[in-house]
This record gives sequence, structure tokens and C-alpha cells, in this order.
Amino acid sequence: MKNLKITKLTEIKNDERGASYEFSTHLTKDFLFVSRKKGTISGEHYHEGKSKQKDPETLVLIKGEFILEAKDLKTGETLKTTVEAPRKLEIGTNVWHKVTALSDITFLETNSLAQHMKDTVQLSE
Repeated sequence: MKNLKITKLTEIKNDERGASYEFSTHLTKDFLFVSRKKGTISGEHYHEGKSKQKDPETLVLIKGEFILEAKDLKTGETLKTTVEAPRKLEIGTNVWHKVTALSDITFLETNSLAQHMKDTVQLSE
């Protein structure tokens, strides 16, 4: 899908303590730390780009895996894929997206709750 990008994080170190990863994102000072339980559904919305932090919306999956369903509302193109940590997702404007947690998941959103609320349009399947 042209307006949605999933990137494997770059591992910069791995030793007996664990692994370290690096990623970059567009400028932001606010983050949401989000956890969801296995079997739960999140999203079912899209963003119009009213907030620069939502154009694109950037999520960093830290732990777990989920099914991502997406539909570009302008082109009609659809995507359904499994996403496993660690990954960075960049979801463009007018892309409806839904996350179904296959395990407990933890992710960061590169925006504040106020920015999210300002630029979220709920749309169920």
C-alpha cells in the first residue's frame, strides 16, 4: 500500500543483556505509550492530517504482534498483514486502520492525546 509503510527497526547492539534498536521519526515532543491486551481491537479510524504529528501517524511497536487491517479511503486499496515487534509504522492520511492484538502489545505513538483527538475520524468496518 503506497500510503502505509512498515519498517523493521535497525538493531544497533545485541548482547547477553538484550538488544538495542534505533529509529527516526518526524519532529515531535510528545509521545503516547500504549499497551493493549491480547484479543483487543484498537483503531477503526483514520486521520485527515489536521495535526502534523498525524501526517503521517507514526507508531513504534515495541512488544508483541498484531493484525493490521488498512484501507486507503482515496484509492480503495486494502491491506491485511501481521506485524511483529520491533517495527515502525507510518500511516498516511485518509488510511483507515484497525489493529487486532494477537498477543499483549506495547507501542509508542509520536503524538499527544490532544493531537490524536484533534485529527481522528472514527469509522467502523
